[in-house]
Amino acid sequence: MKLGIALTSLLGVLMASRAEPCQAKNCVAWADSWGAALQEARERNVPILLTVQQDENPGCDAMFPIFNGDGGFIRASRQVVCVMAYMQFKDRPHGTRKVKVGNQVVEMCKVINGITCEVHERCVGAVANFMSEAKFDIPVQIWVKPDGKEMRDLRFSGVEGQSAGEMLSAMKKALDKVPGPKLSRDGWEKLNKLLQEGSEHLAKYDFKKSIETYKKVKDAKVTAPHFTRKAEEALASINQHGEYLVEEAKQLHATDPKKAKEDLERVAKDFKGLAASQKAEEALKTLK
Repeated sequence: MKLGIALTSLLGVLMASRAEPCQAKNCVAWADSWGAALQEARERNVPILLTVQQDENPGCDAMFPIFNGDGGFIRASRQVVCVMAYMQFKDRPHGTRKVKVGNQVVEMCKVINGITCEVHERCVGAVANFMSEAKFDIPVQIWVKPDGKEMRDLRFSGVEGQSAGEMLSAMKKALDKVPGPKLSRDGWEKLNKLLQEGSEHLAKYDFKKSIETYKKVKDAKVTAPHFTRKAEEALASINQHGEYLVEEAKQLHATDPKKAKEDLERVAKDFKGLAASQKAEEALKTLK
C-alpha cells in the first residue's frame, strides 16, 4: 500500500519535529540551540531563561551548584525553557566526562550537568541578540518572551551572580509576564512523544493505532494549540487517504468485487472514528 503525497509529506514533518527530552529528571532540561528554545517556548507559551556563564569566574562558580544540584531550582526550571551560554577558554577547556544515557555513553560537559560542551558553546551565539556591548559583567541572566523579545527589566548582570531564591523570584515574574495557559515541560515531552508514536505507526501503515494516538493528542486535557493543530492535520490527512482508498475500492468492484469488499471492510475497521470509515460502511451497503 502506498501512502498519498499529503500523508507522506505530513509524516516527514512529524518525524523531523520530534523533541529530545532531557536524559534525566534530576538536571535542568537545557535547550540544544537558540532556535530550539524559541520553538519550545512558543509551543508551551512560556518564557526563556538565557544564562551566560564563563570559566574561571567566581560569580559563575557560585551559581553552578544551583544548576547542578538545587532540587528546588531544577524542578522549577521545567516551568520555563532554559538555555546555557557557557564560554570556555579555548587554550584551557574545562573538559568532559562520560555519562550513560540509555544504552549509550555520551561525552557531557564536566562542569554543567545535562549538557554537552558543543551545545553550551553553540548557544553563546544567542547572546548577541540582546547584548551589543563589547564588555559586560558575567554571569548574566536574560529573560525572554516566547516571541523572542527580552523582558529587559528582569535582566541581571553582576560579578557576584544570583542566588537560587533570586532566580526563582525572577522566574515567577517572567511567568507572570506571559499571559495565557502554559504547558509544562513534562506535558510537552508527553505530547511530542505521542506525535512521534503516531508517525511511527503511520510509517508502518498501522492506521488504527496512528488514529488512536493522534486522538490522544487532540483530546489531551491541557491547552496546547500547537499540538492540537498537529494532531488535527494528521487525522485530516489520514482521513483523506482513507477516502481515497474507498473510492479506489468502489472502482475495483466492477472487476473484482471480492477484493473490493475486503478493501472496504479494512478501511471501515482501520479508520474507525473518521469519516472514511463511515464512507466505507456506506459503500459496503450500496455495493451488496
